[in-house]
Amino acid sequence: MINDWLSGDPDNLFEDLRGANSVKEVKKILIKAPLYNSEEVGLFHPNNSAVVKIRENGCIDIFTATNQGIRIDPNYHTINLMTANELHHISRYQAWVDGTVRWDVHEEFDVICDSDISMYSKKDWLVSVIGKATINAHDDIELNTNKSIRMHAGDDMYFDAKTYRFK
Repeated sequence: MINDWLSGDPDNLFEDLRGANSVKEVKKILIKAPLYNSEEVGLFHPNNSAVVKIRENGCIDIFTATNQGIRIDPNYHTINLMTANELHHISRYQAWVDGTVRWDVHEEFDVICDSDISMYSKKDWLVSVIGKATINAHDDIELNTNKSIRMHAGDDMYFDAKTYRFK
């Protein structure tokens, strides 16, 4: 892996230090050492695996470990976050999406909110669930529309309430 980041032969990097035992001399050589190949520039921390690198294809990599970092890719117009855990500590969050939003969740997906949640769409809104969908409310559930509400069940449809009211 070190050959990916250092140009030249890393085994011969300290060849002129034979017999020297000075940390200062090693640091001087590390500062002057060619860090990347001639098409790439960047920095790496000599004591850990933290790296900032501008790649020959225009990508900017900021990594603290293998598969732990950020890649800004001008070729695909993406910002890629690679991590085992992602945490956001923010006071307010807004996002504008001009295209498609897709979340692929292979385990659980929880939305926990201490206040109201609002969702708005200028076009159709489709929710598809493979498996069971459950809505639990500790208060009223209200559906409002200016048009029709259609419900279809491929099997039985159950309603359970103390009273039923239809207008």
